Amino acid sequence: MVCLEKCSLLEGMTFNIKRISMYSIIIGFLLYLTTVIIPEFKFLNSLPIDLSKWLFLLVISSLFFIINIKWWGKILSLILGLGIYVGLVSMLNS
Repeated sequence: MVCLEKCSLLEGMTFNIKRISMYSIIIGFLLYLTTVIIPEFKFLNSLPIDLSKWLFLLVISSLFFIINIKWWGKILSLILGLGIYVGLVSMLNS
């Protein structure tokens, strides 16, 4: 009985790790897209609003309202997403 509880606990943890890593990759690529790639387009810079900032905020806030993980998983995915973003900037913008 104890083994069954441990096995189900480990399965839940691996599922959460997979979800957190997936959300981290999404956040990292979206942050890179909205801070590096979108501001390069001239017609988007001519708009009276900062489209890239609002796009990032809307997508991330809707993602965090929709997903069903604990608060520490959301914070961890934000931190890991920021790490992915820093890695992308350092690799691709030399």
